[in-house]
Amino acid sequence: MKKSLLYSALIALPLLAGCNSSSNSNKPTDPGTGIPENPIEGVYDREGPVADFLATPYLQHPATDGMTVMFEPEVVSEADSVVYYREQGSSGPYLPIISTSREYDSLSLVQLARIEGLHSDTKYDYFVRTSAGDSKVYNFRTWPTESDIANNSEYTFIAMSDTHASDRDRWGEGLTGLRDIYENGIIRNECLGDVASCNDLISGIMVAGDLVYATNVRKAYRDFFNSSHELAAYIPILPTPGNHEHDGGNIEGYDIYLDWPEQMGWDKARYTYSLDFLNLRMFFFDSFVKTDGGQEYQYDWTKEELEQTVHDADIDYVLGITHAPCKSSMWLSGESWKACEFVDLLHEYSANSGKLSGHMFGHTHAYTRGNDKNVPHVALNVATSVGRIDHFAEFAQHDYDTVALSNDENGYNIFTMTAEGDKQITMTRRNGGSFYRGFQHEFPVYETQVYKVHTGPSQPMINNIGFTDPGVIAIAATEFDGQPETKHYETHWQLSSTSDFSEDVNDIWGNTTRAYNWWYNEEDFLDEDGNRVVNECNPYAGKNEFCDADRLDTFPVDTQKGVDITSYETVSSAVPGSTIYARVRYRDNNLNWSDWSPVQDLDYKGVATDNLVINGDAEAGNEDGWDHYPKTQEQTENALRSLPKGACGIPDANGERVFQLGNLGDENCNGVGYGFGGVASQTVNAIEELAGYTGSEPLYATYSSYMMNWGSANDDPIWMYVEFLDEDQELISKTEDIKANSSKKLTKYMGAELAPTGTHYVRIVMESEHKAGTDTDSQFDDVELILSMPEL
Repeated sequence: MKKSLLYSALIALPLLAGCNSSSNSNKPTDPGTGIPENPIEGVYDREGPVADFLATPYLQHPATDGMTVMFEPEVVSEADSVVYYREQGSSGPYLPIISTSREYDSLSLVQLARIEGLHSDTKYDYFVRTSAGDSKVYNFRTWPTESDIANNSEYTFIAMSDTHASDRDRWGEGLTGLRDIYENGIIRNECLGDVASCNDLISGIMVAGDLVYATNVRKAYRDFFNSSHELAAYIPILPTPGNHEHDGGNIEGYDIYLDWPEQMGWDKARYTYSLDFLNLRMFFFDSFVKTDGGQEYQYDWTKEELEQTVHDADIDYVLGITHAPCKSSMWLSGESWKACEFVDLLHEYSANSGKLSGHMFGHTHAYTRGNDKNVPHVALNVATSVGRIDHFAEFAQHDYDTVALSNDENGYNIFTMTAEGDKQITMTRRNGGSFYRGFQHEFPVYETQVYKVHTGPSQPMINNIGFTDPGVIAIAATEFDGQPETKHYETHWQLSSTSDFSEDVNDIWGNTTRAYNWWYNEEDFLDEDGNRVVNECNPYAGKNEFCDADRLDTFPVDTQKGVDITSYETVSSAVPGSTIYARVRYRDNNLNWSDWSPVQDLDYKGVATDNLVINGDAEAGNEDGWDHYPKTQEQTENALRSLPKGACGIPDANGERVFQLGNLGDENCNGVGYGFGGVASQTVNAIEELAGYTGSEPLYATYSSYMMNWGSANDDPIWMYVEFLDEDQELISKTEDIKANSSKKLTKYMGAELAPTGTHYVRIVMESEHKAGTDTDSQFDDVELILSMPEL
């Protein structure tokens, strides 16, 4: 438990604050209160000695009626350190609060003084007196209540991540980069150059984890606060821990140097909490929680709090702050299923309330911005502020449909919310540059986005739908007609075999239906055969300032430049002999959808097979029909197993059973005690199965499967693809992998592809890969493969 604070009696002292006197570091104290007996105690002693600090005073745990002041004096003595405060503009004496150290601070160095009973939306001057002397006078502003809304119709927070306070100073890392962010970024631009009055402009600084990066824990946290150029003495830092806080014993330093509301219980998930600022509710979520049952505790608590927030008329916005990403386009290995559970709760909140939500994260050292498909929810990677940048093409990456912009440069974000009138969030990103393109020490604005809930665009209409080639559908709709000052941001097409879109829905939304999609040019790194030929220059690896001449730099490019998003062309996932139903809706750049258009239909003529996959649903209780092998050296293990729903913790199945691909649990659940992935496939003879097909006609393969894994797409991944083979069953070509990104819930994935001329056999393949632990959490169900020939 945290040590209780020793509060002094708040007794008004008779001397005027403007009087000065000589300092006496050995003043006698009242043994009853511990407060010095000398009446000059209520007076700021500027003529006396100046106190020095290992960690200069900084603010934590803001509230409408309170604030925590923390510091670490350079000289430790038996004499108490005291924080003095008074309302700014007051002519009365400063009131004293004796600071204390935490019980778990073995050195009793870091001091904390919780000041309570304050007025809302009020500025207070304060200073710290140690045995060595007085600090300078700082000030803080308490947070407002609803009665203060007239003075707070707009308010602003800063968000950043991966500040990595440490001794590393190269290429914008460590202390040099952090000081630069504060001095040349936040203080110059957001504080207008005046630190002491910055709390009139900024209400808090949210840091989404990895505050520090060091094994010298105390020095790292000192550096973190001292690098702020005293800004942390005027504006509270609002933290959540990252992996570098939890690793290497740094979490002990986090406990000692930081303060936050204890809402979850010290032994459960103590770093999870929420804060309210007028009509904004912030949830801080620990994506690296280590305590036994901690994830369950914080998930259940957050779920309950969000369910109550849905019905709270005073809350218009919800922001989640966590360290690890749910989806990370720039570093797949950094994805976290714990973060995904948190994000799902935020999506659910917006779906149930119709209000704006968002979440910010770090861990991946690059800036990304994305949004959910259906609800007004924004996902922001607010890293990296200082940490070593994760560059394009450097790691396993994926251009997710939920991510509209990725950029491998550092910087920070600014959020401005309205408290009355039209409710909106204005998000601005400032860019600090990178090693490759040069650091931009003035931190220019990179982008600004406005999000608000209002009436969406006018209902679009489908003007035209038809086939341009056998099996290829072209659709065109009316022009975008939205609210004033809005733009056409996204289009969402749906094709289905049913007029009510209840079955076989082909969802077309994302990077190819958005007004822009900023990613890098992947072809720069591939040869004619699609093989990677170069690696990005990485100056960090050996701290080598020079890069080889054949290394390529990357820049974000708009892959949608020149694309008309009121039209779309796609291979039909339907099969000949059916009717295709189509509809469309438009979204503006404030994240408001139009109504769906009226449904249009199209007859699809031709011939098709039934589903050619044998035992694709696992209900037979065996693996008949499947060729399969384990991805091990000896290949003696069983790769595929039909298991009952719930066996060995399998969370989902479409029927009573589901296929497990790879090792899981004990021998009863296809387990052998060590992890491995697997491959399962079925091959069909297209000429025998499809009447009239000889190998030269247009042949389409339509395929689908329900798939899931335990966490993110990179956590024991499972994927499917189709191979096209000649008459000797030699490979001609294959489709792109369709990779599952569905945590613990079976989700249908589907594809359609025109087979190359000369195809005689078609093979559908399910494949999994083991990543960590002894289990391979990869399952699939209801696999289908249909071959068809559209009418020419």
